[in-house]
Amino acid sequence: FVHGRKGAEARMVLVEAVKQGRAALKVEPPLFVYEGLGQDYTSEVLEMYGEQL
Repeated sequence: FVHGRKGAEARMVLVEAVKQGRAALKVEPPLFVYEGLGQDYTSEVLEMYGEQL
């Protein structure tokens, strides 16, 4: 689940899939996009998107 900030409701879900894959479903910890009340991205988001942001 993807949350804008800690404490906010999730508004998106990220899904990674393999066509005809037979692996079990794995639910990862929630992803938070922004730190606190500011507009700074979390380290997880920066790691995923790097310089593209």
